[in-house]
Amino acid sequence: MLSRAVRLGYAAANRGDFDVVLVGLDPAFEYLPAEGLRPPDLETVFRGHEGYVQLWRYWLDAFGDIHWDPEELFDFGDQMLVTTHQRGHGLGSGVAVSEPVFQLYQLRGGLIVRHEDFLDRSKALDAAASRPPVQH
Repeated sequence: MLSRAVRLGYAAANRGDFDVVLVGLDPAFEYLPAEGLRPPDLETVFRGHEGYVQLWRYWLDAFGDIHWDPEELFDFGDQMLVTTHQRGHGLGSGVAVSEPVFQLYQLRGGLIVRHEDFLDRSKALDAAASRPPVQH
């Protein structure tokens, strides 16, 4: 079952309402998109609120209708793993994109401090099991 906050966060991101999303992100937030989801020749880590919005701008420039639909949530206390389905169409090519993405979040003080994407469920679960607790 998905929490209301998670559903609302994904809905806000999908409609481009980043001010709402940023409320839940720590100012020192780090986002590590999976290699297959990262625009080519760009940094591997996007930092802070500005980095989060910058990455979304890259995606929207490539896929005007890109969105993630959350399907399943695993709550591990200071971490949560959300199974999502990414969908969209390439702006230039019109090619449809549709694939599962596993998003691992680390939390501190009720805010997300790290977000890492995986294209493989078992790797996401391994990462969740091996991450040290976030220092409070």
